[in-house]
Amino acid sequence: MPENRSCCRPVPEARGKGFLAGLAYGVLPHTFCILFIALSIIGATAATSLVKRVLYLPYLLPLLVGASLLFATLSALLYLHRNGMLSVAGMIARWRYLSILYGTTIAVNLLMFAVVLPAAARVDVRAAGPSASGYLEQSTRDPAVLAEATAPTDTVRLGVAIPCPGHAPLIVSEVESLDGVLAVRYIGGSDFVVRYDPAKLRVDDILALEVFRAFRAVVRP
Repeated sequence: MPENRSCCRPVPEARGKGFLAGLAYGVLPHTFCILFIALSIIGATAATSLVKRVLYLPYLLPLLVGASLLFATLSALLYLHRNGMLSVAGMIARWRYLSILYGTTIAVNLLMFAVVLPAAARVDVRAAGPSASGYLEQSTRDPAVLAEATAPTDTVRLGVAIPCPGHAPLIVSEVESLDGVLAVRYIGGSDFVVRYDPAKLRVDDILALEVFRAFRAVVRP
C-alpha cells in the first residue's frame, strides 16, 4: 500500500540547489569586472565606457559583496519558510543545505579574487591594432617606426589601490591611452609595470590620469 504523504510535510532538499544558488551569489560581486573584461576583449567601445563609469564608483565592491551575502540569506530564509522550517530547529535540520549555500558563496568569491580575475587581468584586452609581427614588419620599412621602436625607454612600477584584480584591465586601458606609453603589465596584487618613452611622457603625467583620482597610485621603489 503506497505511503500517504502529509500535505504539511517539508519538501525534501533539492540536490544541487544550494550549490547553484551559492555559485550565482558568489559571482554577483564581480559582475561589472567580468563584463568590462569581456567587452574590452570584443572591442565594444561604447558599452565598455558605460561599464567603466560604474567601476569608478567608490565602495562598489564591498556593496556588491554585501549584496551577495544578503541574497544568499534571503534565499535561505525563503527556502526554510517554504518548507515550514523557519526556526532554529529548522536551520539545524537543514544545516547541510545552508552550509552548501554559504560555503559555495564564500568559496566562489575567494576563487574569483585569487585565481579567475588575476588570470583574466593578464589577458591582453587590446582587441584592435596591429599584431606584433605586423608591427615588426612595418618597422623594417618605416624609419620613423624603427626609430620609435629603438628609442630609449624607462619603466616605472605603480602600486594602485584597486579593490580587486578585476579592476586591473581598467587601469591598463586608461594608462595605455596616454601617448608615450609603450606597454602596461599587471603583475598581481595592486602592482603594475609601465614602460614609456621619457621623451614624450613623465611619471607625473601618468599619475595625473583621472583613473588615479578614484584609485590612488604610488610609485614603487
